[in-house]
Amino acid sequence: MVNQIPLFLACFPLLAMQLVAQDASLADVQDLSTRNADFATRLYHAIARSTDANVLVSPITVSLGLAALMSGADGATREQLSEALSLMSLDIQTIPGLFESLQVSLNQNGEVGLKQAVGVVVDQKFTVSEDYDGLVQNKYGGKVVRVDFSSPEAARTTINTFTQSNTGEQVKDVLSASPDAATKVMLVTGAFFQAPFALAFNATLTQDERFYVDKYHIAMVPMMFRSDKYHLAYDPTKKWPLETA
Repeated sequence: MVNQIPLFLACFPLLAMQLVAQDASLADVQDLSTRNADFATRLYHAIARSTDANVLVSPITVSLGLAALMSGADGATREQLSEALSLMSLDIQTIPGLFESLQVSLNQNGEVGLKQAVGVVVDQKFTVSEDYDGLVQNKYGGKVVRVDFSSPEAARTTINTFTQSNTGEQVKDVLSASPDAATKVMLVTGAFFQAPFALAFNATLTQDERFYVDKYHIAMVPMMFRSDKYHLAYDPTKKWPLETA
């Protein structure tokens, strides 16, 4: 299973902020996971209502990128990012450590393979503090990538190479076109996820069925099948069913 999402954001964060990370308890990490689930639901809703295509998103990867950006921002930018990520009530100084602990908990399962590219791409004309550089790398598992946006094609190549190398060569050409030469900061994320299903499928039951590529295109593909009882909830404000158990 390949899961990728490019996200681009231009802004002017204050990249010189120094944050103090603190050890996170299990309850704190679970709280962050719940907050991320809220963000994921709203993110999916925003994307799904703007397209008829199938949507596949890695919310944790997007959260890591936006949180890394938030840690270098100040004022209204930080407040808006914090609100979007459902982090408003948290101490800003604890957030990097929480995301670090969340990643550790995700990686403890040896059967789950998650390779992520989280890049805060900054024009080389700007100076980024070593503290922020280290924070992005050590707490968010990302990197501050320096490019010359005045050479758009060279910048695109650098960004695509960074994303591809950090996702096990799986996410290619995250930028299909050259960025605007006036860009100062860009946030880029990509993810490759691979893991076994919690409930295994019987391969002998696989058969060709219709897959709706979009509203106008249908493809016949091998479909797995499993019969069981599942609890579903329906949120009329979101207009899609939610599996609850």
